[in-house]
Amino acid sequence: MISRIDHGGRFIACAMMVLSLIVITGCRERTTATTVKNDPFLRSPTHVSYNLEILLSDSSFVRAKILADVGRVYEDLQQTVLVGNVRVAFFRKRSDVIAARLTCDSVVIDDRTRDMVAFGSVVVVSDSTKTTLRTTQLTWTHAVQRVRSDQPVRIETPTEQIDGIGFESDQFLTDYRIFRVRGVHQE
Repeated sequence: MISRIDHGGRFIACAMMVLSLIVITGCRERTTATTVKNDPFLRSPTHVSYNLEILLSDSSFVRAKILADVGRVYEDLQQTVLVGNVRVAFFRKRSDVIAARLTCDSVVIDDRTRDMVAFGSVVVVSDSTKTTLRTTQLTWTHAVQRVRSDQPVRIETPTEQIDGIGFESDQFLTDYRIFRVRGVHQE
């Protein structure tokens, strides 16, 4: 009988120890998962559109026409992201004549300021001056109607080709400046 009590006491002691461990680990404070602030994979767009067309107007005149495969609107960020075959046509003031065209892989539009940043294979062609700009990133500032880039750029005109880093111009490429010229090739 003594051996039975001894085994039973050990069993109860082991059971109490396991139960204590469960209670101790179960009452531990839980840590929350860490998230990266503004993680693009955790936020969802408010609206998604396919094969879209956006007209930017000033009074009753269309200033630019934007086409893209996919558009995502993030109302909480006041931002619109356009992806896939993005094309922008800039019109002359008070006219339906296209003055310049932009193509790129994607565009991010700040809905507050209407500024745009184009990414990927960015190409701007001025129809009036026959000038072409090539770069990987281009920012268009709506308030001053100018484009700029801090990336390597190539400007091709009918008479020359200029390579450099950094660039600023009006949106029609009639008045441009390259910050660091790396090479000029005369035609």
